[in-house]
Amino acid sequence: MDLGLDHQVYFDVTDFEVLSDGPYGSGDEIELSYTITNEGTHSAQQLVTSELGLNVGDARMDESTWELNATMIELDAGESHELSVTGEIDDFVTTVDGDHYVGVFTYDAEETESIEIE
Repeated sequence: MDLGLDHQVYFDVTDFEVLSDGPYGSGDEIELSYTITNEGTHSAQQLVTSELGLNVGDARMDESTWELNATMIELDAGESHELSVTGEIDDFVTTVDGDHYVGVFTYDAEETESIEIE
């Protein structure tokens, strides 16, 4: 059975911004804003995560990366939803050397941005 394009779901990430100013230190808050759009042809739900660390996208597998937020989003075809996420920079983040990133992930798309950690 070929479902073709008639049954696809694609959750896109757009308008990704880090709203708070860095550099960030222990105890500082980081605020993200982004829009999730169901570019597919059917209603669906997906888990949308935001992560912070050296290897964003791998928070569950990499101890140098942490999940800031996970939210299940349900959208009709063509529908969009704007989200804001605020997280605190913990002590353990500031002890990891390297280029830090923050990112937003759906099953289908991602957006990332580099940030400075002191």
